[in-house]
This record gives sequence, structure tokens and C-alpha cells, in this order.
Amino acid sequence: MISKAKYTLRLYGNEHFNDELSCLGWQLAKLLEGLKTVSEDYKWYVFDLYGTSEGGFNQYFLTNSNGLCEFFSIDTLIKSSKKIIQYETGVFVMFPKQAQLVMSFDEYPRTEEEEGMQIPKSIIEIRAFDFSYFEVYCNDEKFIKLILDYIKK
Repeated sequence: MISKAKYTLRLYGNEHFNDELSCLGWQLAKLLEGLKTVSEDYKWYVFDLYGTSEGGFNQYFLTNSNGLCEFFSIDTLIKSSKKIIQYETGVFVMFPKQAQLVMSFDEYPRTEEEEGMQIPKSIIEIRAFDFSYFEVYCNDEKFIKLILDYIKK
């Protein structure tokens, strides 16, 4: 059930992170750090993850008994993100802590360009595309502003 996001932000390594490469782990971590001030009421889900790391992705992005990769703290997600060299694909979803994510495996989000919001009730969806750029989808301008203000530092 895809819905069009009010705001879409495309972030490239050379334009936004002063790096020729894009979709690096530290870049995602910096993007997430911009959201720390508003993160207490949210958890994170991670889907469709692929890329390069020194260890296996599953040692940093564990799945629960339901097969979901879930982070209850943005700090833990930031720490795991920094362990990744570069993302080829990935969907990072900020979701209200009190809400339940109910979906079957077939409905899990995939990294699709310009798709919009793939999960009902999601606050932000961040996607990494083919080592090329991150896209941020959101319906609330304040989150986009937080990210942009932080990465400009």
C-alpha cells in the first residue's frame, strides 16, 4: 500500500556529504543523527539490506523472531550503520513506538526509486539506491529540515 510522500529528499555524497562516494555507512549515520532530538517516540525497521561491510550485515542488523530487523533506539541504529562500508540497497523506516507493524513477508518494503511511503503509519522512509544516493520520504517538513540542517554542519 504505497502512498505519495509530501516531501522527497535525494542526498548525494558529493553534494551533501563532501565525499565522492554515496550511500556510505557514516553518511547514513550522519543523516540519522539529525533526527536524534525527535527520536524517543519512534523505533526503526530495516528492510532489503545489501551492500559491503567488514563483517556480515546480520551481525549488525539482527532480525527478531518475526523476521524483522527492529531497532528501539536510534543510537543503536547509528552505531550499526557506522559499521557498514557502503549500502547498495536498504529501506530504513521510522515508525511510532506504540504502533504495531503488521505485514507479511511479501509486503516488506523494497528499494524502489520514487516509490513514496511503502508502510502505512511510517514517519520517514530512507532508501539507499545502488551505491548512488539516499532518498528520504516524509510527510512532515520538520523532519526534512532537521536532516538538512544537521548534514550542513
